[in-house]
Amino acid sequence: AEIERAVDVLLAAFGKDDPLISLLTGGDWSLLRPNFDFCVRDALLGGEVNVATIGPEVNDIIGVAVWHGPGKSPMLTYVQSNYCLV
Repeated sequence: AEIERAVDVLLAAFGKDDPLISLLTGGDWSLLRPNFDFCVRDALLGGEVNVATIGPEVNDIIGVAVWHGPGKSPMLTYVQSNYCLV
């Protein structure tokens, strides 16, 4: 449930008029949810996912940051990339 909420927050934060989103999806907005889902799962394995909350419940997540530290890249291993696609 937390991953799905994180994806929902990211979807709300990045609108269709964002040029980066247009670049990532090629204008196909149906790709945005799977893209964010992949990014969150990948960062949980080899990066960082930080959330801002206003309470203890899943729906209290109001902000999400997904990143990889210096020297780390998304999808570092075959196993990691396969897990993210599940």
